[in-house]
Amino acid sequence: MNNVPRMITVGKVKGKNQRNRLITIYNLSDNPSRFLIGNEVFCLGLPYTIVESSYKNAKEIALRLEPSPDLVLIGSELKVPYDSVPVLDKDTFYHEDLIGLKVFEFERFLGIITDIIETGSNDVYVVTNSDNEILIPGIKSVIKAVDIADQKMLVVLPKGL
Repeated sequence: MNNVPRMITVGKVKGKNQRNRLITIYNLSDNPSRFLIGNEVFCLGLPYTIVESSYKNAKEIALRLEPSPDLVLIGSELKVPYDSVPVLDKDTFYHEDLIGLKVFEFERFLGIITDIIETGSNDVYVVTNSDNEILIPGIKSVIKAVDIADQKMLVVLPKGL
């Protein structure tokens, strides 16, 4: 039996300052209290406690973690247990839930969601197959159904896509 809790990514390490032991992260969380002092995050499977936190801008945060994050590498992901994030409204999903879904237009397999681009107005799903990559807008007129349990997304592509 697997005792490792399901985790969700809330940040990505952009930089490290060895002198003052701060890491700079790109914030992937919509929760404004996610990176408060005292909160716990995981990186490379190890738990860390936030002991200092300051926003550089809306998406970049400088963190000091305990124990010292000597093993943390630039590009590493900060994660929290999935059960610590809020339950989302119907037809709203965490990116982690969508990455890896098989995408179909009717019965035709289009590929697998390999990345998600945040554009501000709507997400764009990068769907990759053996031949190419398709960018699919994450809007209701295109996305017809998402079945996380069955790992499928059904779409109707706009003309020209």
